[in-house]
Amino acid sequence: MSLVQLIYVSTASKVLTLEDLKSIVEVAKLNNQKHMISGFLCSDKRYFNISKQTIATRP
Repeated sequence: MSLVQLIYVSTASKVLTLEDLKSIVEVAKLNNQKHMISGFLCSDKRYFNISKQTIATRP
């Protein structure tokens, strides 16, 4: 197994509701568990994703 670090920023194509965000989180949780992916999603009309491993290893 190899370790890959991926960071990306994207812009939503529409204003997302709380329900939209909940749906994204639920689908991501299921897909991420299947592929042993960890990370988090921040929302303020833009998204920044960084892995938990990266955060945990920061000094």
